[in-house]
Amino acid sequence: KPIDKIIFLVYNKARKQNKPPADMAQLVEHILGKDEVTSSNLVISSSAPAIAGAFSFYIHNLFEGIAHHFIFGGLHMNISINPTHFKKAAVWETERTLTAAIDLVYDAGFRHFDLEAETLEDAETIAAHIKDKNVRIIQSHMPFNRYKRIPTEVFRKNLMDCATYAKMIGAEILVVHGDEFDYLNQIYTAKEALAYNHRFFYDLVAYAEKNGMRVAFENTFQESTKLNRPHYCAFVEDLCALVDSYGTKNVGICWDSGHAKVQYYERDIDALRLAGSRVICTHIHDNYFSQDMHAFPFLGEIHWKDFMQTLKDIGYTGDLSLEFVYDRLPKALAPDYLKLLYRTGEYLANEVTK
Repeated sequence: KPIDKIIFLVYNKARKQNKPPADMAQLVEHILGKDEVTSSNLVISSSAPAIAGAFSFYIHNLFEGIAHHFIFGGLHMNISINPTHFKKAAVWETERTLTAAIDLVYDAGFRHFDLEAETLEDAETIAAHIKDKNVRIIQSHMPFNRYKRIPTEVFRKNLMDCATYAKMIGAEILVVHGDEFDYLNQIYTAKEALAYNHRFFYDLVAYAEKNGMRVAFENTFQESTKLNRPHYCAFVEDLCALVDSYGTKNVGICWDSGHAKVQYYERDIDALRLAGSRVICTHIHDNYFSQDMHAFPFLGEIHWKDFMQTLKDIGYTGDLSLEFVYDRLPKALAPDYLKLLYRTGEYLANEVTK
């Protein structure tokens, strides 16, 4: 029966966390928490319809649409967004606080976030603010050293500190750029870059596994600069090699739609297909003129129907995580823009391929 598949998937999730429940009641308490079970008057019976009714809502939220997939058919994806970006306002306006930015996207309908904390104070503020909200931190973007080029050991400590903060706010996936390299003391080759990045991020991967999180390496892109340095993970073959080098399903790919368009242009969908089942999370944005613009979907050149169909073809069931960087919305317009963005995400997830 379809519900049996759901129960198995939930049970397997619990087993992997080394907390196997003895029976169905313990399973529900383990996944949802005893207080939530009590407050929701959740009743477990031996009949499949009763279990389906009790589980359908919770599994849909907690396990990335699996219940929707098995009970109702088809593929379902949730929509997430990066609230920190919306601290920004128009250039003539004062910026919002971090908590105000979270509330802004929450009021627009977003319940899944791509959210990071750069300091202990930020982590404590976020954790306290979302404590009573029905939200999930799907992923946290870890710092990257592509442009700042701070000393390696300083950056490494910053990386691990941010992983600790991500754990504090309940992040599930740590997103990193696997394009580190010692250009001054080593001659760049793909083989050397693979070895360097595997070593560099080894402690982060170990920390994530120990604390129930996953690590996703993001596809980058090669850009023309005065230094003209190659960037590892710009080519999908290198990205897959780095992910596979760890030999664990707790390491995967964060597929950035805009980066792929810059790097591959009309072959971006082919690159996504090659990444395949390694993709465990996303960054969704658009661009044109081969520039990393982080524009809203449908304001650029990405063929979103083909993109979404390919995500479905490779079996992706995670979030569509909208990632914006450069726009500065006036405060009077931001709520309406965000509601449109949420609707855009829903259209991408559920309608564009029909």
